[in-house]
Amino acid sequence: MACPICNSNQYSQTLFIKDYEYNINSSEKYLNCSSCKLIFRERYIEEKDEEILYEKSQYTPVKGGIIYDCLKKINAYYEKKVIFKHTSNGKSGKKITVLDIACGKGYLLRELKKNTNINCYGIDINATENIDDVKFIQSSYKNLEALKKINAKIIIINNFIEHVEDLKHIFDIINSVKKDSIFIIITPNSDSKARIFFKNCWSGYHAPRHKMIFNISNIKQAFNKCKSIDLEIHKMHDPFTNIISFINLYKELKNSFSLFIFLKLIISPIFIFTNIMNKNRIIMIIKKK
Repeated sequence: MACPICNSNQYSQTLFIKDYEYNINSSEKYLNCSSCKLIFRERYIEEKDEEILYEKSQYTPVKGGIIYDCLKKINAYYEKKVIFKHTSNGKSGKKITVLDIACGKGYLLRELKKNTNINCYGIDINATENIDDVKFIQSSYKNLEALKKINAKIIIINNFIEHVEDLKHIFDIINSVKKDSIFIIITPNSDSKARIFFKNCWSGYHAPRHKMIFNISNIKQAFNKCKSIDLEIHKMHDPFTNIISFINLYKELKNSFSLFIFLKLIISPIFIFTNIMNKNRIIMIIKKK
C-alpha cells in the first residue's frame, strides 16, 4: 500500500497495535513510511464501520465520565490559551464565530464561550443538544454546506485530522471557506519521546481509530499540496495522554505478563514526570489566502 502523503511503497517498520481502550483482543496493522516517516493504518475503514467505532454510548470523548470530563476541561483551558497566543482574536472586541469540527462533547468550545465576544458552533456525528450557549450540529465533517452556512472565522480541528481516512476531505474544507479564515489543527506528534518509551502502548496510536500519525515534517509536506494557505507549525504540551499510555501498559501486562512490561510499568511514573514539560503535540495555524 502506498503512503498517503509521499506515495512511497517502502516501509521501515510494520506495527500491530491493539485497541487498548475498547477491545484489547483486536489489533490493527500500521506501516511506517521509510521516506516521509508517516505512520498509517493499512486498512481503509468504510463509513458504515465508523459508526460502530464511534458509537455514542461507548466512545469516551462523547460519553465522558467524571474523571475524564475533569481532565478534558483542564486541557481545554490550556488549549484555549495556546490558540489565543497564536491568534489575535482572544483579546479582540469584535464578535467572531468559531467552529469546532468533530467536537465531541465540546469541551474546548465551552471554554472558548466564556469569552462573550465568541459565537461557538460544534459539528459532530454524535452531537448533543446545545450546552452553555454552544450550538451543536449533528452532521458529518464532510457536510460542506453546513460548514459554509456557519461562516466561521476560526475553524478548529482538534485531535481529529489523524482520524480522517483521506486528507482530501480536509483540503476540501479549506478550499470551501472564505478568505482570511483561520484553521487551528492539533494532532499527536509521532516524534514524541512518549511513543519511543511506551512503544505499541502509546496512546497516540488509538488503534484502529487513528488513520495517520504525523510528525512536523510530513504534515507540512501534506499541506504543501494546498496552495491557497499560509502555514505555521508549532509544538504544544500534551499533559494527559501519557496517563492513557500508562493505563494501556497496565492492560498489556494484565493481558499477558512480561517482566519487561512489568519493569517498564514501574518506571513509567518517573518518565511521565520528567516528560511533562516536553511538547508532544503539533499545532498548525493555517490562514486561507
